[in-house]
Formats: sequence, C-alpha cells, structure tokens
Amino acid sequence: MGIRRVTSVVVVFSVAILLMAQTATAKQFRWKLKEGEKLTFEMKQTITQSIDAGGMKFEIPVTIGMWMSWTVKSADAEKYVLEQVIDRMVMNMKTPEMTLDFDSDQDQKLEGPAEQVAQTFRPLVGAKITAEMNDRGEMSNVNIPDDALAGLQANPLVGQMFKKEQLTEMMKANGATFPEESIEKGHKWTVPMEMDAPPVGKMKTETSYTYAGEERADKAVLDKFNVDVRIEFSGGNAAMASVKVTEQKTDGSLYFDNEKGRMVKSNVTTNMTLAISAGGQSINQKVKQVMTVTVAPAAK
Repeated sequence: MGIRRVTSVVVVFSVAILLMAQTATAKQFRWKLKEGEKLTFEMKQTITQSIDAGGMKFEIPVTIGMWMSWTVKSADAEKYVLEQVIDRMVMNMKTPEMTLDFDSDQDQKLEGPAEQVAQTFRPLVGAKITAEMNDRGEMSNVNIPDDALAGLQANPLVGQMFKKEQLTEMMKANGATFPEESIEKGHKWTVPMEMDAPPVGKMKTETSYTYAGEERADKAVLDKFNVDVRIEFSGGNAAMASVKVTEQKTDGSLYFDNEKGRMVKSNVTTNMTLAISAGGQSINQKVKQVMTVTVAPAAK
C-alpha cells in the first residue's frame, strides 16, 4: 500500500472519528411534561433606577415577586396544554413621593398611589391563563381572561403598554425556546420579541442563548445556557418622548434538567444606561435589573 493511500485512509478514519465524537457530544433539548403534572414558578425581580434630571439625582428601588403555578391539562406528541395561575404578587417601591408595600396575600388598606397600584395588579391574581407549548418550549395560543386585565386597562399610565396583545407576546417569550436540531457546547441562537411601548414607539428585545455544557448544580447534573439580552427602542413621536439605550450589559444563566425535561432556574442581571427626552426635558437614567426564576414540582 502506497504512502498516499495510507495517508488517505488515515485522514478518512480521522474525519469519521471526529464526526462520531461530535455526534456523541451533541444534545437535543426538549421539555417532557406529563398530563396532570404541576409545577411552581417563583419569579423575583429587583430594579434600581438611578435618575439624573435637571440636576436632581435620586434612586427608585423596586422589588417585584410573583408566584405562578402550571398545570398540564393534556400532553401529546405535538403539544402541551397548560393552565397557568398567578397565585401571589408582591411589590415594594420607594420614590421621593411615596413608599409602596403591596402583597396580594394580605388584606391591606392602602391609599392614594399605593391603592392605585393594588387595583392595577390585583385582578391578575387567581386568573386562569391557558396556553399551548411544544416540546421545544415555544408558546402559542395564549389566552388571558379579559377580567384579569381590567386593572391594567383602567390605569392610564400602563394601560397602553400592557394591552392583551403585548402581555401575550411577553408570555410567549418567557423562557428559552430550544432549536430543532441537536446542539453542541458553544452553539448560540437568538429569540426576538417586539412590543409597543407608547409613547416612545416600539421596544425590540433580542435574547441570545449559548450552550455552556453540563454543570453540577442543585445536587444534579444540569445543562447551562449563558443568556444575553439586547434592548432597543425605535419609532414613536420624538417630539413627545424618546428613549435611547446608550449602554447595556447582561450577565445571565439558565439551567435545564434535560433528563426530567424542564427548566430548573435562571438568573439574569442587566445594566442599562438610558437617554430619555420627554416634555422638553432630558433625563439620564441608569437601570440595574436582576431577575431570578426557580421552577420546582408543586408540593403535594
């Protein structure tokens, strides 16, 4: 056998071994839910806004907590039918004008702006939201009851931004949608979302996921995905108000249990600097947002 032929055989075998090794390390990620299964989602969000307006500097800290339960009403090869219920909402906010402490589990007597906030969000608690999801985590046919949105629609400050269509799109984008194909460590994909944000136009969000491989966490071997979020505002009436994102940085991760077929937790920290123009006034605002989500089987 000549040297060239030997070399060719070695190259072919090397390529074959490399391809088999790549196939062995590639993984396909899928949700694996069962009819009757119940999950609890605990979401906590802290937002710190540092505002510089006309020489006045102040901070507005906000903390939001939401507890949601999922019940799998049916499951087949094509889709899962889910019933989602917001069981509890908590909001704490402090501004130069007021301090707000709202907990839907408490029978509170609130006044002024605090009561307005409570009236805005209280109808969402206990509402039964239905949705369909495929095994890649892609949501569709989200249905939010009209009476659950009554508080949001009655509030002139948020009613235009949180219309039924916008909330539906936000729920569709809640969580990772995995690629169809098997992926290897380092694979990256992006999930876009666009929603109206009156009066500044539209807010475009691109969430990118990069598979970072397996990692031991919470006493189990989980698959880790690095998360990056990019936000952009466009359109709108610049004469009334405009927002430009001048700086942004995200440090985030999501953990998925591929054996059990469900998300376990995520933690995303986003820092942004915004240049805001409204009513002839220029405002520089720094925003730090920390969002954590934990998912677990519902207690029996």
